[in-house]
Amino acid sequence: MLWQIFLSISILMEVAGRLLQRSLMKDDKSDPIAYAVVFQLFGGLMLLAFALVNGIKGPTSWSIWPNLLLMPFFWIASNILIFRSLKKTEASTFTILFASRVVWIILASVFFLGESFSLLQAVGTGLIAIAIVFVTYHKQKIQFAGGEKLVLLSAIVFGLAVVNDAYVVRSFDVATYMALAYLAPAFGIWAIFPKSTPLVIQIVKSNVFKKILLLSFVYAVDSIMYLYAYRSGNNYAQMASIFQITTILTVLAAIFILKEKSHLWLKLIAGVIAFLGVLLVAR
Repeated sequence: MLWQIFLSISILMEVAGRLLQRSLMKDDKSDPIAYAVVFQLFGGLMLLAFALVNGIKGPTSWSIWPNLLLMPFFWIASNILIFRSLKKTEASTFTILFASRVVWIILASVFFLGESFSLLQAVGTGLIAIAIVFVTYHKQKIQFAGGEKLVLLSAIVFGLAVVNDAYVVRSFDVATYMALAYLAPAFGIWAIFPKSTPLVIQIVKSNVFKKILLLSFVYAVDSIMYLYAYRSGNNYAQMASIFQITTILTVLAAIFILKEKSHLWLKLIAGVIAFLGVLLVAR
């Protein structure tokens, strides 16, 4: 089916993007806010170029204008919350708690998009979540202090943001909308943090800029393929559950590409559990 092809491309791009981000983090010590601005700005320009080639198309129904207005606020808030929570929590703790976003996406999809989600699919989602905990938990204590609460809040806002996107593209050209969805938050974050301007310029002039452009391209393809999959008629809650497999695939890919072989057997077991979960969700 067409949606499966689009979703598979999106998943592969997501895994490639995460691996690229890991390699960038080893070299780039710039401010994360400036990094986010550059990444989204150039990703938005790429999507805008794609939209121009295919023809800019406005919404077919203006009943979605409240959702269009909400879009930049959702994504600005999501990016800032993720940035703040990453500064206050361990990376593995963040990954475990942020995986809860699939729960909020499913709930929002059921309530706001009118979708259905079976008990079997819920079990599959649970298996994927367990697999994520397997590969990311390294004996640290999760105490739900300020940082952990911020992660959960960021997961909720992120879930609402992506479901809002899904609602909008029901009556809006995907390429045109995604260009807006990248550019509006980029300029919004830049406006909130104007002191990041010198660092933005520094990144553009640095040696890592080519890698950031590649990252922007990879995630632009990821985003547009994901929404094309949804437009092809699939259930958004189901897609969001299957998409969580990217965390496991990233860990497994890192074993071979980045030589991250710690807790190898645990990672392989998690991969099997996640695969079984995907089979249940995809039914």
